[in-house]
Amino acid sequence: MTDTTQAETMMIGNKAIPIKMAEIDIFDLDYYPENPRINYVLSKLGDALDQKTIEESLWKLDSTKELAEDIRKNGGLIEEVLVMGNQVIEGNSRLCAYRHLYKSTPEEQKNKWKKIRAKIILTQIGSKDLFLLLGKLHIKGKTQWDPYEKASYIYKMMEENGMTTDEVGQIVGMSPSSIKTQIKAYELMKNGYLPKLSRLADEKTELKKFSIFEEYFKSSDLQNLARENPDILSDEKFIAWVLDQRVRSAAYDVKKDLPNILKSKPARKVFLQSAPEDAIQAAKDVVFADRPETADSFFAKLKQMTDFIKSTPPLKIKEKMQGNPRMEDLIKQFHTEVNKFYKNLEIDDANKDYIERLRQK
Repeated sequence: MTDTTQAETMMIGNKAIPIKMAEIDIFDLDYYPENPRINYVLSKLGDALDQKTIEESLWKLDSTKELAEDIRKNGGLIEEVLVMGNQVIEGNSRLCAYRHLYKSTPEEQKNKWKKIRAKIILTQIGSKDLFLLLGKLHIKGKTQWDPYEKASYIYKMMEENGMTTDEVGQIVGMSPSSIKTQIKAYELMKNGYLPKLSRLADEKTELKKFSIFEEYFKSSDLQNLARENPDILSDEKFIAWVLDQRVRSAAYDVKKDLPNILKSKPARKVFLQSAPEDAIQAAKDVVFADRPETADSFFAKLKQMTDFIKSTPPLKIKEKMQGNPRMEDLIKQFHTEVNKFYKNLEIDDANKDYIERLRQK
């Protein structure tokens, strides 16, 4: 180990932790399994972990190979790894990239990659302080975690370090309800979705799907449906739809379209029977015909107004109108415009019969 600077300190909460910069032999270091940055890898390996397996799995990721190429082009690290004891607390992918650069480089050039620049924590710190430090680096710092990694961090802070939602909320800047949603989405993705994947390599694409699971738990309509009608929707069914790419978008498929599709029996049938890539759009077309008030803003407002009129006691309005010509005029205008609008639509007899049946319900 080669020292490059004098010892200094870094703040974790209100504690000053001694650190120093050094260059360390890459084979004197171990990967840190608890770092959320490699949590995707661990979710595929379960308890079958050792240093060799972690390195092999990290190197299968496209992101690690891309990082190695960037380091090679730059001639070294832009940002040092963070080390405590012999573990790389932060920078596991960088360590993996350095080791592969060392192994793939001609013998006479290997020394370039033999040592890695590191910031060393000079005293042992507890897991709670360690996660506070990681949160400082990746939630409020310049190297942001993606949503899945952030959720992994939140989960570990609460489940393994016993922190409350209020304590975690102060660190990550989230409300208690949002934190609970993150934990539910993380648990379902980690324990239900990721183990079913056959490939590990496409890390970026798979981790971006966390937002799909997050929207699933944020949707009160979907959660109520899963609770009341598990034959229509359950966690297992939702995972299957994401796996076969029947559900692909958090903002549209899950948040906007899926609740209305699942509430409509004919749309639900089309959604399940269509090819995965066409399922949402085909079901939306059925929803528009079967329940237009859920798919079109005009018919949504019309339904709201109809329900409002049906629930309003005429006698109560009549009492209000007494002695107020303006109120009476507004009612007459409404009546005139509705009749005119209805007449201009030129609804045929078949539609009139349908409307009459609806009116009698």
